[in-house]
Amino acid sequence: MIDEQGLWELTKDSLSYCKYFFLSREQKRAFNVRSVQERYWFQQLVKEHPSISTFIEQDPEFRAYFSSRKKVRKLLRNKDERTRFIKRVKAACG
Repeated sequence: MIDEQGLWELTKDSLSYCKYFFLSREQKRAFNVRSVQERYWFQQLVKEHPSISTFIEQDPEFRAYFSSRKKVRKLLRNKDERTRFIKRVKAACG
């Protein structure tokens, strides 16, 4: 049986997804970038390479990457994907 807290979390997640569904492509990209920027590992990456944030905003490949909810969710949950992403960003930024 689901308790009140679990039901609230489920409702909140469902409403969040519905809201995300109706965002424009640019708004979805901005939402996804903010989700990644909140993570400690990304904050450390920006400290090491301050130009990364600007690069991600301007590079067409990374803009497309961050427009995909599926890719960003995988980035946030999968350590191997995160490692590949960090290597790609570092290689691209130099």
